[in-house]
Parts: sequence; structure tokens; C-alpha cells
Amino acid sequence: MFAYIPARIGSTRIKKKNIRLLDGKPVICHVIENLLNTSGLQGIAISTDSQEIKDIADKYTGVTTLSLRNKKISNNSSNFMDLVKQDLPRFQQHFSSDDVLFTLATSALISSHYFQQGIDSFTKQSTASENSSSLVMSVREIGSEALLGMIQTTDGSISPLFPNNFNLPTADLPKLFTDAGGFYIFNADQARQYKMLIDLKPIQPVFLPDNIGVDVDIEEDWQKLTDSYFKTKGLV
Repeated sequence: MFAYIPARIGSTRIKKKNIRLLDGKPVICHVIENLLNTSGLQGIAISTDSQEIKDIADKYTGVTTLSLRNKKISNNSSNFMDLVKQDLPRFQQHFSSDDVLFTLATSALISSHYFQQGIDSFTKQSTASENSSSLVMSVREIGSEALLGMIQTTDGSISPLFPNNFNLPTADLPKLFTDAGGFYIFNADQARQYKMLIDLKPIQPVFLPDNIGVDVDIEEDWQKLTDSYFKTKGLV
């Protein structure tokens, strides 16, 4: 298994977010260092379209960048599955492995402890099934209020999405979880057979606390990441 970090330079809402400084060094460096402290990885692949990011990553032993990523899959319209189908194969060939821990360059709060949980879970599932198409996904808990959600109809009135839930005590509503945007572990060859990663089954969770599962898209997310980082370090 190898780790894969997509790190293009052209983020629009937060300029150069993948190498924005966090505690004095590029945020991607925190992710690399946490992965280097995780067992069971052959190495770390950094996929980037930027020589600046490549130069940062190449300073680490155990990190592979290969050539710069194709510009056609380095723009705002490129999605997760574009990378799985069009970019991952070159790193699979390099590492001679199809098992991938896919994480983000801004996942600086995820310690090796959580990465290790994911690797161990995936390995256990793969051992139990020779043709495993399982997915390990980092998730965080969200409120169960969504199960009492309503939708507005064309005439302006509202209608419950799940009417039967209104007969249940709120304490009996099941827990809900959402993708934490932290990391995913899967077999890349299996994943390419599907339109979406979540089509892989079964999905095994790694539960992240809310202050760790921070998906950085806008400035408010970056501020939450920064605040959580320094609280974790005991510097505030």
C-alpha cells in the first residue's frame, strides 16, 4: 500500500492552500510527516502540477513525485474519480501496488494514529475476502436532526422527507455520519470499475472527532484548522 496526496497549485477560494503555512511550514509537510510515522506504507506519492510543490515534497525521503501531473486533470473541473482513473495508475506502477491511502494535502490534523486505524481495518477486510472491494473512509458524526428534515414543494408548502421518523422519540433516532474529507483507503483497480468511490462495499469507518475532521474549502475552514492545530499542540 502507498499513500497518495493530490496537491495542485491552482486552488481558487484559498490561494495555494496546499502549501499555505501552518505553524511555520507548508500544510502538506504536516501530512507527509504524519504519514511517514505510519506503518504499512511503501511510500508516499505526491501528485502535483506545480514545480514549487514538487520541490517541497522532494526534500523528503520516502516521497515520490514522478513527473508533473497532466494539466487536463489539474483544473477546477477535475474530480476525485478523474484522479483515480487517470493519475493513480502511474503511481501504482511505480510502487507495484494497487492499494491506496488517498488523503488530502490539508489533512494536517490527522495523526498517524488515525491513518494506522484505517490501514489496519483495510488489511483485515482484505484478508477476509480474496476479491475485496471494500472502502475505508474517515467520517465524523453529525446531528440526527437531518432525519427530521423537510423539503419545500412546488406550491411553497413543506413536506417531511422521512415521515415515519416523526413517530419516534428523538433519542431513538440512529446516529448519522458524514464523510470527513480526511482520507480513503481502497484498491484502485476495483475503484475504477465504479462511477463513485462510495459504490465500493462494504464501507468501513474511521471515526474522527469534529475538531480533526476539517475539510478545507474556504477561509473559515482554514481558521478552524489553524485553531484546532494550536489547541492540539497546547499553544493556546
